[in-house]
Amino acid sequence: MDFSDKLRHSIPCEYSPDGKWIATVDGVKLYIRDVETLDVEMMYKNVGVANKIEWSKDSLFILCSQNKRGIVQIHSLEYKKWKCKISEGVAGVSGARWCPDSRHILTVQNHQLGMTIWSLCENKRWIIRHPKYSTRGNSFTTDGKLLAVLERNKFKDSIGIYSCQAWKMVKSFQVDTVDAEDISWSPDGNSIAVWDSNLEYNILVYSTNGRQLVKYKAYDGYLGIKKVSWSNSGAFLAVGSFDQKMRIINNLTWAKICDFNHPNTIEGHHTVVYEEKDEDWEENKTKFEADLTMRLKAHLPEIKGPTKYVIGRLPAQVIEVKPDPTSANLPKMGVGAIDWSWNDKFVFTRNDNMPNTLWIWNMKYLSLVSIIQHKSPIRCARWDPSRQRLIMCTGKNKLYLWTQEGCSIINVPIHGFNVRSLKWNPNGESFLLMDKDHFCCCYINDKFEEEDKEGEGEWGGAGTQELKTPLRKDEKELFPDVHDYDEKHGSSVDSLDNSSRLGKEGLLKETSALEVDK
Repeated sequence: MDFSDKLRHSIPCEYSPDGKWIATVDGVKLYIRDVETLDVEMMYKNVGVANKIEWSKDSLFILCSQNKRGIVQIHSLEYKKWKCKISEGVAGVSGARWCPDSRHILTVQNHQLGMTIWSLCENKRWIIRHPKYSTRGNSFTTDGKLLAVLERNKFKDSIGIYSCQAWKMVKSFQVDTVDAEDISWSPDGNSIAVWDSNLEYNILVYSTNGRQLVKYKAYDGYLGIKKVSWSNSGAFLAVGSFDQKMRIINNLTWAKICDFNHPNTIEGHHTVVYEEKDEDWEENKTKFEADLTMRLKAHLPEIKGPTKYVIGRLPAQVIEVKPDPTSANLPKMGVGAIDWSWNDKFVFTRNDNMPNTLWIWNMKYLSLVSIIQHKSPIRCARWDPSRQRLIMCTGKNKLYLWTQEGCSIINVPIHGFNVRSLKWNPNGESFLLMDKDHFCCCYINDKFEEEDKEGEGEWGGAGTQELKTPLRKDEKELFPDVHDYDEKHGSSVDSLDNSSRLGKEGLLKETSALEVDK
């Protein structure tokens, strides 16, 4: 495993979908770096400081949202002279994202006054009224053919489904919620999940024609849903809640098949507990070195030594933090993080009142496989997009890795670099480590062998401590067009220094969308 030098950034970096580029922002400058060398291949200058960047799905364009200025700038990697700026006028911009076809931009005005679809190929825009949220509440199907928008009108929640070809509404239906929090298409595009705010446990699944498939309420009278996540195949819907449980709903009968508890005492024979412990500094030291170490630790208690994983004995106790009953905010408790492995064999959870612990579940046997306890709260955890391995960070200068063979701790060989966030390259060959103002790239140089597509392998390299533990063996046209929205409100699309035009297939050709400046 190799680490690059650290480089500056001001907002989170982003890999391109094809895995060839890394986009970074430092002030008003946008840098496009080569993944392998981190050399700057292209540099663009924005009007203001961007608060978000996002790649188009085809990796040919990059969006820079500048909410304070109320504008969105789009840059082209193939044609550097082509530039585009989207402005919502006095309405401002509170959210922006790409549409799946990479030729349309979706923006939401401040205070959710409206949602606008902007075409980069034609001089057209489409307006959707009454979106409920800016950065959530809208979801595209995996094939990019339909857009679902959570709308709020006359104190009622409804879902509008729009065709991404003509941007026309094809269906609208009310949902049986009090105050809907978000929606999510299933990966197969056949159903939509919608759930209430965390004040009530209420989740519903609807078909694309508005028919209610299931309404599930686990309990009443307490804080409800905290996290919802579809499995990658769409076969399961995981629901995490404030009662410290994750419930699994299947997509055949839409019934709950199991619930996973997060107790503070772990019992059982098939769960492996990994605990992060301090290494013994006195081991293999002379008497003089040991005495000097003790003196340093006595006068400088902030000095920290290396750590290692040890296997805990069962029953094991999980470190639990009790929520503050006097706080005016929602209590930090319940299942707040859920993520599925690439083939849905494993799913991890984090119970927010046990912030130092990560729970890994086997979906084949519906059982708890591993518990990983750290000395500090887990800041971020990410699955490899193509293999069964998991990386974690706790805001320290260490990486924590889990595979089916065991756990490893890797020290980041960069002075003063604390890993606060992680992001995998889509091809799984590298990942980004991000601190507050700096980032670096970690390259995997080992050969990862897979057995029966289950992803067993080894991690190695300098500064690595690995603990291996054997695991058990058993272990279309759907609706008629209704109407589309279009209303003038002073918004504009501006083209700056355009020497060519953007075509529908990714080529720049002359259209009537933007003015030519030569």
